Order: sequence, then C-alpha cells, then structure tokens
Amino acid sequence: MMVTSGIGLANAGDNKSDAVSVPGDQLLTGDQTEQALVEGTSTVSLELPAGVAWPDTVPDFMQDPDATYEEGVVTAVTTFYWLCSWEGEYLSAVDEGDQASAGAALEEVGTFPRTEFFLKQFSDPQDGWRKEILNPALAGDPSGIRAQFGAGDCAFFDEVNAR
Repeated sequence: MMVTSGIGLANAGDNKSDAVSVPGDQLLTGDQTEQALVEGTSTVSLELPAGVAWPDTVPDFMQDPDATYEEGVVTAVTTFYWLCSWEGEYLSAVDEGDQASAGAALEEVGTFPRTEFFLKQFSDPQDGWRKEILNPALAGDPSGIRAQFGAGDCAFFDEVNAR
C-alpha cells in the first residue's frame, strides 16, 4: 500500500491546477514553501526521536521554481517526515531485537491518525493505513511498516538522513 495525501501542484505560468483547492487555501511558491517548512518545524508539536533533526529544506521534488504548492503541503511534508522518523526507529529496533524501543516507537507511529494532517488532509476512507500498516505491527509483524517505509513514502526522510 502506498500512502497518498492529495498534495496539489500547479504550474506558476498558468492558472490551471491539477489539484482541487479548498476554500481559503493559498498557493505558495517554492521559496515560500521552504520558508513555511522551516518555520513550521520550529513550532510543530510533533516530537522526533533522539538524534533526528527537522529538515531545513523542502524535498528535491519541490525544488521546481515554476511550481506552486497548496499551503497544506507543509503540514503533509512535516507529518510524513515525523512519521517516517518513528517508523525508522521502529524498524531499527525490530531488526536489533530491542522490543522495548520497538514498542516505544510503535506507540508514536500509532498517534499518526490523531495528527492535524491525518484529520484534515489524509484520505483513508477504508481505514487502510491502520489495517495494513499499524495493526500488523501491533500484532508483531513489521512487514506493513517496512513496505510503506520502502515504497517511497519516506524518500525525503531518507534523503535528509542519508539512509
């Protein structure tokens, strides 16, 4: 299962957008998005595992100077970065046989459905994330988290943390 979030992109040179805008959403340039990400991570209430720092730049795929982004993309990028940091902690602990650390990391992963991003932007009407990723891990099977972590959903986290 690849997790999708409905992040919208538009070309700056025209008024066409492949995204459905929500009333009140603004389109941000790449520079504005990067600034919002840096500012947002300094005030976000999500805590990262020890030794992991928030990024100071946007993902490579968002470096296009001719693109604009819905302001909700910052919340999506921040939340996925946070989720991937805890999934990475969980997988490392599982691979090392450290059940206590795996359990603590999985507790954090399990709070994803309570994040602002999940509640306001994430589309999961069939509860697939919980069924395919979280529940198997809670039952001792890390394969769902491992598959999601390796499917590209955590590419930005890997990029920043050179994993």
